[in-house]
Amino acid sequence: MEILAWAFLGGIVGAILMDVTETYAAKAGITSGVKTTSTSS
Repeated sequence: MEILAWAFLGGIVGAILMDVTETYAAKAGITSGVKTTSTSS
């Protein structure tokens, strides 16, 4: 059961890091195939 908790937390942290990276990449003029609502221009 503990592994599920760690996997859940890891998924949230990973998603946040990906969103932050995508945001800074968009500001730098670099766009990936992933489009999020927070980085839509």
